[in-house]
Amino acid sequence: MKARNRHAILAATILICFCVIIAASAPTCASSTRKPLTLNAIAALALKSVVSLTVLGADGNTLKTGSGFVIGKNVIVTNVHVIKGAHAVTANYTDGTSRDVLGLLGFDKDRDLAILYSDTSGEHPVHLGDSSRVRVGDRVVAVGSPEGLTGSVTNGIISGIRVVGDTKLFQTTAPISPGSSGGPLINEYGEVIGVTSFQLVEGQNLNFAYASGHIGTIQISDPHDPSKVSQWADLAALGLGDDQSPALPTSSSIAKSADADIPYTTKPLKGIVAVSVLIEDLNDEAKAAGLDEDVLKTDVELRLRKDGIKVSSEDFSQKVSQNSGYVYVQITTLALQNGDLIFNHQVSFNEDVQLRRAAPIICTAHTWDRGGVAFSPADGFAHYVRDVLGDDIDKFANEMLAQNTP
Repeated sequence: MKARNRHAILAATILICFCVIIAASAPTCASSTRKPLTLNAIAALALKSVVSLTVLGADGNTLKTGSGFVIGKNVIVTNVHVIKGAHAVTANYTDGTSRDVLGLLGFDKDRDLAILYSDTSGEHPVHLGDSSRVRVGDRVVAVGSPEGLTGSVTNGIISGIRVVGDTKLFQTTAPISPGSSGGPLINEYGEVIGVTSFQLVEGQNLNFAYASGHIGTIQISDPHDPSKVSQWADLAALGLGDDQSPALPTSSSIAKSADADIPYTTKPLKGIVAVSVLIEDLNDEAKAAGLDEDVLKTDVELRLRKDGIKVSSEDFSQKVSQNSGYVYVQITTLALQNGDLIFNHQVSFNEDVQLRRAAPIICTAHTWDRGGVAFSPADGFAHYVRDVLGDDIDKFANEMLAQNTP
C-alpha cells in the first residue's frame, strides 16, 4: 500500500474517532428530563477545563492572550486568530499551573477554530453538547480571560441563531471582551455548545460564538503522537504565520437562519402584572465580602415595590404563570491579591414566550437582561453592590412600566 494511502486512512480513522467522542457527549432525546444546573455549578465545572493562553512572538514577549478549553486527553480548543503568528504558547489553568502548548493538531480558518496539542493530564475535559438543539432564549454562560482576568464567568441568553453559508453562529448577550476569544459558551446543563470568537462594534452587546458542532468536522493529527503535531515553526506554511485576525463576518453578512426561533413579541414585558424574585446562590468570595442572598432578595423586592411593581411570593421559577415571571439576580465575585474585588452583576427577567415554529412552542426564557462587570474596594463592598443592583432593578422597572402604561 502506498504511503499516502496509509496516511489518508489514518487521518480518516482519527476523524471518525474524534466525531464519535463528540457524538457520545451530546445529549440524547431524554435530555428534556434533565435538571438545569445553577450558575455556580456550571462555573465550577467549566473552570476545571478552561485555560488562559499566553501567545509569545518572535522576540519572546507576549504577543496576545486568549482563552481555550480542554475537550480530551492532550486536546485544547481555541480560535485560529488567538494562535496566529505564535512562536510559543502557554496554557495557564485556573489552579495556577501552566503547561507548554506544543503545537497544532488541526484548524478551520473559515470558522476560526483551532485544536491544540498540550499535556492535559489530570485536567477535566468539558462535555460537548448538541449545538443543533440550541434555541433562541436558552440560558448560556461564557467563560474566558477577558483583558487577562483568568477564569471570568458571564451569563446571558442565546439572542439569535445566524447562518453564514454552511456555518452556524450563536448570537449571545453573555458579555465577551478581548482575551475571551476561544473560550466555551456553555448551556444550562454544563455542556459546551459554542466557541466564543468575536463581537460586532456596530451595535450593543452583539457577541458571537461558532457552534461546537463544527469542531467535529476538523481533520486532526493523532493527539497521542507528538511527532504528528504541527510545530509553531510550521504556521507560516499553513497560512497562519502572521498575527492578524482572520476576516470576521459583519452585521450585513450574518444571515438569519431559516429555522431560528424568534420571540413572538417585540415588547416582552407587555402585559406583565406580577413578578417574583430569585437570587442565585452566591459564591464563597461574595459571602466573605459581606453579601447575603436573603438581604439581596429583600432589597430587590423593596425596590420593585417602591418603583410601582407588584411583587408576588409565588415561586414562578418552577412554573411561570400567565402574565407573570421572575426577576433573576446573579452576582459573581472575584477577590484580587490586594484585597479589592471585581464582580459580575446580571439581572434578567424570565417569562413564558411563544416561539415561531411549524408547531408554535411555549417556553420560559430570558426576555430582558442587564448587567456588567464592576470594581470595588473591599471596604464598603456589600453596600456598593447593593447600589449597583438597585440601578439594574430601577432600569427593569422603568422599562416594564413604560410598556404597560395605558
